[in-house]
Amino acid sequence: MSDPTYALYQSSPPQTVYQPYPFAICGNALGIPPPTMIGSELPASAELLTYSLAGKLAYVPAGKTYEEALDHAVAAFPSLKPLERSRISLHVAGRDALVRVTGGAWSSVLKDLPKYEIVTVEIEQLVEDAPPQYDMPKTSSDKLSSSPYKDVRRRRGVFGWLKTLFGKA
Repeated sequence: MSDPTYALYQSSPPQTVYQPYPFAICGNALGIPPPTMIGSELPASAELLTYSLAGKLAYVPAGKTYEEALDHAVAAFPSLKPLERSRISLHVAGRDALVRVTGGAWSSVLKDLPKYEIVTVEIEQLVEDAPPQYDMPKTSSDKLSSSPYKDVRRRRGVFGWLKTLFGKA
């Protein structure tokens, strides 16, 4: 027992920094993989997404651009073909609600989406640009003035309109 290295281990062990995988057991020894950086294992972006429209689901490839994403939505859901593309919008789950993804933000959002993430496809309603319609009077004599009172000026003479005014017409 005159080995100098053994004597070092007889004394109190040196203070070490905690390591989740000691170097002695990394690799193939004991079957524990060596530690890796978390970012190196994550894909750059999802390859497949799940599109949802009116309760129907479809796996689609992740479009690199917003236009490609819309193309995949139209291919997955044929009911979207006759619609204008401006009426089709894509939404992802936010913290409390669905969040609409615009064309400019699609590539940035796609980088953070996990594989098979649900992207909700919604159809925007048409907005009518026509002015509101009002009920028109049935005849032109029904309403000659904007006043709620009868037009007493049309009566004959001074006494005619006085009779109408006091209800003796």
